[in-house]
Amino acid sequence: MPVYVRDMPFSDRPRDLTVLGVKVRAFAYEPIVWVSLTPHEVTVLPPDAPRFPAVVDTGNTLALNIRESHLTAWTRPGLRAADLPLAEPPAPVHDASGRVVPLPRCRARVWLYPYPEGSDLAPLDLQPDGGILVYESPPTPREQPAGSPPVGPHLPLLGARGLIPKGLAVCVDYKRLRVTVRSDDPPPTGGWLRKVWRRMWPRGVT
Repeated sequence: MPVYVRDMPFSDRPRDLTVLGVKVRAFAYEPIVWVSLTPHEVTVLPPDAPRFPAVVDTGNTLALNIRESHLTAWTRPGLRAADLPLAEPPAPVHDASGRVVPLPRCRARVWLYPYPEGSDLAPLDLQPDGGILVYESPPTPREQPAGSPPVGPHLPLLGARGLIPKGLAVCVDYKRLRVTVRSDDPPPTGGWLRKVWRRMWPRGVT
């Protein structure tokens, strides 16, 4: 029953995070984990792969939502949406303004880093189901038509399809401001230990 992220703190206030020497803003109450992204054919995470923050979004049915500007800045070499093969044809995406725009899903690998650092666990290949959603960089404001694709989230979003393939469970503790990501496999032993595990980690609770 590995715990990949144990009690990683987040904040009830906006805060700055540093990614490759550049500050980015996390909003209040956003549970953050750290991930890397590589092309799908890369099966071993390179040691120099940049890591970047992703908001754990349990209401998001996709695997990962990311702006193309973040994709390019936080991968090595800098990837663009066109560099990633299609996983699925374009499907409707609803942005915050209510617009519906068809966007494609791209094949890529997302790697989850363990917390706290120094644990025996290696970054976990999430093998996201259905690909990731990349919000391609829009045209300049003067050229941007009314129906252009939405810009995307301020930070990447790690959603349900990024957690399901590995059978991961998420516990977001808003009282303690901690997030935990673990395998949802119960202990192999039966009896009282299994019952205690069920009370502590009921399935479906986030």
